[in-house]
Amino acid sequence: MRFLILFLSLLFFFQGSSQKVSEVINAEKAFARYAIEHNTKEAFLAFCDDSGLVFNKGKAANAKSVWTANAVPATKLFWRPAFAGLALSGELGFTTGPWEAKKSERDTALAVGEYTTIWHKNNAGEWKFLLDMGISYKGPQYNWGKVKKAKKGTRESIAEDALTIDKTFIYNYEKKGNAAFVNVLHADVWCNLQGLPPLKNRSQVLDNLETIPKDLQFVPLNGGMAESRDFAYVYGTVKNGTTEENYLRIWQYTSDGWKLLVQVLKW
Repeated sequence: MRFLILFLSLLFFFQGSSQKVSEVINAEKAFARYAIEHNTKEAFLAFCDDSGLVFNKGKAANAKSVWTANAVPATKLFWRPAFAGLALSGELGFTTGPWEAKKSERDTALAVGEYTTIWHKNNAGEWKFLLDMGISYKGPQYNWGKVKKAKKGTRESIAEDALTIDKTFIYNYEKKGNAAFVNVLHADVWCNLQGLPPLKNRSQVLDNLETIPKDLQFVPLNGGMAESRDFAYVYGTVKNGTTEENYLRIWQYTSDGWKLLVQVLKW
């Protein structure tokens, strides 16, 4: 009887975890659907948090202010989640996936790329995005099927904030260059590099490390950590000579320490 209770408890735990990840996925799908049924401007205003951010050429700006000032785009923006994850505490998560700009759903895409969104559940129980960052690349969208769900992290008890995690990586990057990525990559890391379709696992990222310039200058600006301390994100600027762009890193705490789960990088 005791083992049956344990089994049922574990079953309910994993079912609950799956449903919570589905909440984030459903929020992203609702966001994308709203953009099609209305327009991109109204969608961003409806789904962004009051403190939500968007990015352009190294600058972070309040999403509501930007989209309130923007005109309604002449093109439609279509997107869908392909990879999603959630903190153990259930209030902070992410999605990433393909986007394309078209005049209408049946038209040829004018531009394609990959978006990444950080989501949080507010005090009213609503999912709103905290930041949205994208890259573009040439060619057709990649093939995808069901949404891949990130594995659960391990609860972290060390009093460490998100910026400290990222600054530790940057310190090693400044000493070792791209070799600093080798030991921090999550097995399921998803990497969105400007100009390339997404790299969807550790092997693909390692095979393409040479595409990342070796002397980038990262300046972390801010970030956040889940209440369960297993999920953290940091955004900032990245300088490549005189060019300034943005980056986003999502970190997950595992049995092997903090690992890079998602990276968005432009230069």
